[in-house]
Amino acid sequence: HDRKNGHRDTIINYLLNGQRWQSTIEDYIFFHALEGKAWQGHYDNIIEYVSSDHYVYQSAFAEYITDQIHQRAPHGTRF
Repeated sequence: HDRKNGHRDTIINYLLNGQRWQSTIEDYIFFHALEGKAWQGHYDNIIEYVSSDHYVYQSAFAEYITDQIHQRAPHGTRF
């Protein structure tokens, strides 16, 4: 992120199925993700980030997991 130039596009890195992924979320200045827990076939990641108003927010996204199919994370880029 580039706060001093007013950029609001943040590259986020997170773990999914033991693999590292990267994606972009707009309007989030800072981002921190922890590897979530698999629960009833869903993989939940908790996201903590500081928004443009400098308050810390927390959100979550879920990734469905089956034994045969490991879906790609939405808008994510594996690296």
